[in-house]
Amino acid sequence: DLALIALVAGIELFFTMIWSSAWILVVAFEAESERLERQATTAEVPPPLAHAKRDFSQLMIEQIRSLASVIWRAPLLLVPSFIEYVRLSFVPLVVVLDPEYAQGRRDALKASRGIARGHFWLLSSTITLSAIVPWIVEEMIHGQSGPYIWRNPLGVGIGWGLTLLINLASSIFLFHLFRGLVPPARQLGRD
Repeated sequence: DLALIALVAGIELFFTMIWSSAWILVVAFEAESERLERQATTAEVPPPLAHAKRDFSQLMIEQIRSLASVIWRAPLLLVPSFIEYVRLSFVPLVVVLDPEYAQGRRDALKASRGIARGHFWLLSSTITLSAIVPWIVEEMIHGQSGPYIWRNPLGVGIGWGLTLLINLASSIFLFHLFRGLVPPARQLGRD
């Protein structure tokens, strides 16, 4: 049974990484859509979809690096792992929005640690709330019928919808926090 549990956990982790990468790309793409439209009209800049494909690949690579950085701390107890997780919360935004990262002059993990410095409590409370609130809501909606869609389609659907909205709100909050903490000269789309 341990192998099956590991397989299911691995599959869920993989889909979670894909899902969070897609969220960050959607949020960043919408926030930067005007700039991307301006750039797409010039001959020297590839269209926005080309950026999204490149960014998605880089996001997956950097999220795997972030995950490895968090997991190796797990034997030390959960607190060091959680602290590292919070410090690496800006990695996806660095990958998508930092021109120095795009040019290969900045490490995403180091940049995220630097940006998060001094904002641990704000970031940790945001991350904790965005993880706990959907879980509580889903548990309340599932009730006695459990988390299976075939036994409780309405409850599971509502739980997924609320989780989607909460994740979107926390992604937008982190995006705006990133914009406020990073100097405008280090952000894409700023002249």
